[in-house]
Amino acid sequence: MNQYKIKEIFLSIQGEGWLIGQPSVFVRFANCNVNCSFCDTDYAGGDMMTGQDIKKAIQKLETRYQMPVILTGGEPLLQFDEALYDDLQRYELHIETSGTLPMPIMPVEKIVHITMSPKVTRDKIKLKKCHTLKILWPEAFEGITPEAFIDYPTISKCIQPLDFQVDKAIKKLYEMDRLDPMGHWFLSPQLHRQQNFKDILR
Repeated sequence: MNQYKIKEIFLSIQGEGWLIGQPSVFVRFANCNVNCSFCDTDYAGGDMMTGQDIKKAIQKLETRYQMPVILTGGEPLLQFDEALYDDLQRYELHIETSGTLPMPIMPVEKIVHITMSPKVTRDKIKLKKCHTLKILWPEAFEGITPEAFIDYPTISKCIQPLDFQVDKAIKKLYEMDRLDPMGHWFLSPQLHRQQNFKDILR
């Protein structure tokens, strides 16, 4: 039976991206292959769990049927596999990834929503498509700009302010809206960094 290193599983409000404001259960996978200097997430350590262990932990937290389950990290695609999908497939699964690894299950349509926040340049991206593309702004890494990903296969695209630099993010948002009017660009603030939803719900 496969085991996965999990940092924590908790109930909270999605603080960013397409599902902002949605009550969700978060499964935070330990470890990351990028290790950004500005990362606000503790993904070190964790406990080994089976898929059934994870499922039972989610069941204890969910407040309604088909509640969104956010697989995040760290980098969840370092560990996520078909076996874990089989254990969790009754849930509305969402994945947050850096795009540095390919999706381990096929077809990717099995996942309700994939959010990719690229941490490598376009030529090094391994994920072939996603539902929401999230670009940090001002530019967090050289070459990772909204313009560089303008034709990446996705449904919606968002600009996320880096270190609360909202004014610069808004200016870039309007710039991209003019440049790419069919791109469905939107602003994605990080509400969970302004208010600790997780502690409120404990």
